[in-house]
Amino acid sequence: MTERSERIIDNGQADDLTAISEIAQRRRADLEEDLSKPIPDFVIQTDQAEVMYTIEPVMLPFSQMDFQAFANRLRDRYGVKYKRPQVPRSLLALGNMGDEDDETKLSAVPDLLAADMPSERLEFVEGRILIGNDDAIPVKSITMNQESVYVIVRGDSKVAEVIAKEVVEELWASTGIPRRWDRIEPMLQMVSYGTATKINFGIPLEDFFSSPFREFIESDCLAGKNFCARSVSRSARDGFLPPPKTMATWTASEIQIYFHVFNATNGRSERSQFRLSVRSRDEEGTGIFVAISEMPFDEHVECLTMLKASMDKATGNKSNEATFS
Repeated sequence: MTERSERIIDNGQADDLTAISEIAQRRRADLEEDLSKPIPDFVIQTDQAEVMYTIEPVMLPFSQMDFQAFANRLRDRYGVKYKRPQVPRSLLALGNMGDEDDETKLSAVPDLLAADMPSERLEFVEGRILIGNDDAIPVKSITMNQESVYVIVRGDSKVAEVIAKEVVEELWASTGIPRRWDRIEPMLQMVSYGTATKINFGIPLEDFFSSPFREFIESDCLAGKNFCARSVSRSARDGFLPPPKTMATWTASEIQIYFHVFNATNGRSERSQFRLSVRSRDEEGTGIFVAISEMPFDEHVECLTMLKASMDKATGNKSNEATFS
């Protein structure tokens, strides 16, 4: 940690824990209200939402933390378990001096396995966050390093953002100098998102392809030149030629698009993805698939709503128009 960060932590004024708790309760209440807003009926479920906060290292005081107190607070708050880092096999080999058992080998690298010794990357897994009186949203993981907090939940990205803010506050509380999120937020540098939702468009992925492409599949792959039969194994009984009698249909399992975005202000370039993926063979050709984007939940759903309206218009689909509930 830099001299500047040490000075800020040592001289920083602690916030009142009661005030922090009251702010957290209001934050949860606002979240509960946000989650009660209707979403389109074509959204079957939210598989996953991810949020990563990148923060100036001065505002993530790892060297000052009481790790055990921090881990206990996250366990009490979210029910998560600390996931110890795996020891590389190359390091385990350093402890192999003969016929020692595995425990003896592990003892050769105690610093990597000590329960109270956090690694450069802390990971807590398998928890839940309570929203209101009876709603529990699974927390897949909370991961931290010296400049970022990365949260994955099986719910709305707004839930992951609330957890990220609370985790940073808990980190400060474990140093003995509690700080509210509004004092930390000015040092927030970047926020990244990811959302995956299972949806039912009522339109199979095959209909997303252009008419010339679909005509080629129908006329030359399933019939005509019969390229589909040329794509399967060839038997000695047929002289290692394509099987003479076949029946076939076709389905699309995934459409993946990459957006290459250049920020004209600062020169930063990023590649993001937008993907439609069928996760089950039973759902191929049904119009049920998973939509994956690198947007927050609300913008992700807005994008899908507009996409569905466009596809409904193009295909004449009226059986599954977007409604809200």
